[in-house]
Amino acid sequence: MSTGARLRRARLDRGLTLDQVSNSTKIQLWILNAIERDDLSHVPGGVFIRGYLAAFARAVGVDTDEILTEHFGPPAPPAVTQAPDIRRPVYTGTPPWQAAALTVLVIATAVVWSHNWRAGATVAARANGLSRTGKAGAAGKASEATSGVAAAPPVAPTSGTVPAASAQPTVPPVVTATASVPPEPIVGTAGTALIEPPEPTTEPTAPSEPDKLVVALHATGDVWIEATADGDRKVYRLFKPGEDLEVDAQKEVHLVIGDASAATYTVNGVPSGPLGGIGVVREITITP
Repeated sequence: MSTGARLRRARLDRGLTLDQVSNSTKIQLWILNAIERDDLSHVPGGVFIRGYLAAFARAVGVDTDEILTEHFGPPAPPAVTQAPDIRRPVYTGTPPWQAAALTVLVIATAVVWSHNWRAGATVAARANGLSRTGKAGAAGKASEATSGVAAAPPVAPTSGTVPAASAQPTVPPVVTATASVPPEPIVGTAGTALIEPPEPTTEPTAPSEPDKLVVALHATGDVWIEATADGDRKVYRLFKPGEDLEVDAQKEVHLVIGDASAATYTVNGVPSGPLGGIGVVREITITP
């Protein structure tokens, strides 16, 4: 027995007319006639014929799953997905501790070299000052010898008196002027500066969130609804009167409503106008 003949037999056994089934299911009368004749060439296919068959079977007391399996065949088994091969990555570069030790060694060498260079420059400057002072004293003694004036004889000290200390030439202190040279950046083995001036930091501005779509539907009767948000199917079933559905999306919401008169919807809280008459299939795409 075909699907249409089985539904027709169940309807007659319950003593129902097609008008009564149409009023209870909100399905147009010509669609019910086509289902009972097994002539679905003009009936919307896919999700809509599934909704029509399920609603018809429920109205005449036939198991919905049996009718759908009889018409469409058994459902396909779920696809088995293979778990991804997650392996621990092998690190083949220089170990971090070796890089850190090399960096510390380079910094220490640069500090020692800079200290030795400054100390050598200071000692050389002081030696140069002392040499100039010695040359000036020798020149003074030579001029005194050539002047022909004899030096006064020393005076013998009397008893109880302490001879005065001979006057010694006063050597002026050597003042070494060291120019302040800014330290050069310390360069590592890779040729990049390890010490660099700090860069000004700016606080990143948080990107503004895109507008969000919130579509809410309310079923006023038996209606088949398919809802897709950003390409991801959210619902695909028959709704009873009083049931609600809310779909969130960023780019678009796509709706397929099997009976336009049996559902209302709002977009971000704003109610929409009427979708259509009884039994009209409505397809809507909502974007920001």
